[in-house]
Amino acid sequence: MDARRDAAEDGRETIGISWSSPTRPARRDRRQRPCAVDPVMEIEIVHLDRRHAGLRIADPARLAHLVGSLARHGQQSPVLLVKVEDRTVLVDGYLRVTALTDLGRDLVDAVVLDHVDEVGALLLRHRLQARRSTALEDGWLLIELLEVHHRTQADLATVLQKSTSWVSRRLALARALPALVQEAVRVGSMPPHAAMKFLVPLARANAADCEAVVVALGHQRVTTREIERLYLAWRRGDPEQRARIISNPRLFLKVEAELEVPPVAPDETSALVDDLEGVAGLCRRARKRLRTGVLERASASERAPVAAAWRETREALRTLAARMDAEEFDGRPRDTHRDPAAGQRRPQPSPDREDVEGVTEHRQEDPRGANTRGPTLRSGIEAPAPSDADP
Repeated sequence: MDARRDAAEDGRETIGISWSSPTRPARRDRRQRPCAVDPVMEIEIVHLDRRHAGLRIADPARLAHLVGSLARHGQQSPVLLVKVEDRTVLVDGYLRVTALTDLGRDLVDAVVLDHVDEVGALLLRHRLQARRSTALEDGWLLIELLEVHHRTQADLATVLQKSTSWVSRRLALARALPALVQEAVRVGSMPPHAAMKFLVPLARANAADCEAVVVALGHQRVTTREIERLYLAWRRGDPEQRARIISNPRLFLKVEAELEVPPVAPDETSALVDDLEGVAGLCRRARKRLRTGVLERASASERAPVAAAWRETREALRTLAARMDAEEFDGRPRDTHRDPAAGQRRPQPSPDREDVEGVTEHRQEDPRGANTRGPTLRSGIEAPAPSDADP
């Protein structure tokens, strides 16, 4: 399983080839077998033609992981080659070859694909690769097939099963970036997303400034966020400010980081006001629904969850009212009669009754002897009237 995982991270494909095992022969999947495959052979690395290395973005983290895997388990899957005249061209397995070179190995296990030309091998690798390629890598492949192998955009769209607009967009993206910027992306010092999102519009606006900022950044890797900050500052600045940014972008990033204002903590008092206003708004909305007679039209099964929710709401309002009454507002002393810690009860008024929950019972008898109004909070929020069907 480790070998299969390493193979997937390397971006290799199964083109009629299965991973080999030291205890049993490799099996071939005939459904993915486009051609006859020669046996695995050992080839000296120095004899490989690595002309397509520029179609891939370097990934130091994946390379380091693969070096460790090869050191522990050895090479588990052969690289794929095609014959072009008298040259042996490496099609798939560039990361494995680089890792073997770093380990000081001279030989690599390889398979030569018969009856497959260079273009067919490149297209097959692009279609079957495990790691999803970036838009820049797609553009590099398309440029290779158009300019070196003289294929048309319509043919490439058909073979890759993409639209012609997909081909055009990736070609425009790759051609918009200066060669120097593309090389920075290839070696891994420039994130591909940063190049596509920020350096492409910068290059279209001013290609010289785009190249200058990449040169000034050097080979030390930058983040997408840093490139975004540079691009936005360049776009907002005047010619003098742009010149300073381009001449020393790392100094600009350092100064901007030091001058950056820390995020302001939210005002807790304002947040409390918003919360209380939200509670009042919800009460008004619930009161409006009650006035429409929603409970009168509800069945007993529908009223049961309403009654349970009201009991929970009433308890929450009771505790909130008690806590708010215990606070001090406008420099006035706290009302100890309403403070639970005071241990005292306020004398019961009559005929209206007010308890520690801060709820005043206003009962108005109708001619039939039924209560027409329920409890009302001090804030003036009227609670729903009790119903015969309520528990």
